[in-house]
Amino acid sequence: MHSYQDILLQQARLGPLQTWKDYLNAFGNDIIYIEANKHLESGKPLRDWLPDLDANFHFKFNLEEEKLNLKLTQPSFGFHTASIQGIRNWNAWMPETWVEFLKLVHKEFPEFVFVALGGYWDIDTIQEVKGLLPEDFPLIDLVGRTTISDCIRILDKLDYYMGFSSGLNCIRNVLNKPCAVLFPKHQRALMYSHPDPESVERRDYICFTYDSPDRIFNRIKSKVKEILYMKVGV
Repeated sequence: MHSYQDILLQQARLGPLQTWKDYLNAFGNDIIYIEANKHLESGKPLRDWLPDLDANFHFKFNLEEEKLNLKLTQPSFGFHTASIQGIRNWNAWMPETWVEFLKLVHKEFPEFVFVALGGYWDIDTIQEVKGLLPEDFPLIDLVGRTTISDCIRILDKLDYYMGFSSGLNCIRNVLNKPCAVLFPKHQRALMYSHPDPESVERRDYICFTYDSPDRIFNRIKSKVKEILYMKVGV
């Protein structure tokens, strides 16, 4: 097993490697220690990392057998809150703020069913969110209840998705599906370094640092309306 720190130590030992050819020459047939994080976190675009390789922003996933088999019979809005500990560390939205945001979306777009995604470590937040929402709020709680494969399938089915910066929004962009992402201020440079530039131009991939729920809602409203009304044929 090798950790991320092992990669950083090897890179520090060898100095900067600029191309895929450099890595092959440096490591040969041995384990290749490689990461793109530092490049992307500095705000440099993915296409400039290992420029002798093509940047494929969209590709198919090799998924395990479907277990959940979720059927979405109405327009769906997925979201991912993060855990309480993560929220506190990143000064992100607490459950009360997520509830305010979800109510804004529901009031403007009552057609939506809301789908909560995340790992088992996020259960604390979604339980508080559910405790603050009305009992009849159209929410499907899948936090900690999906395999990775089924989570990818759900991300592919959703009409819109919004969450904190994590692998879920990256997968959503690989699937070429619209989403919005909330970043802590210290990750501002990362916001647009990794997604498909064409999806950014179309506003199918949009990012913001955390702000008030009404401001975030107003920033995504026109895109959500476009997607929703294209689906229902209005």
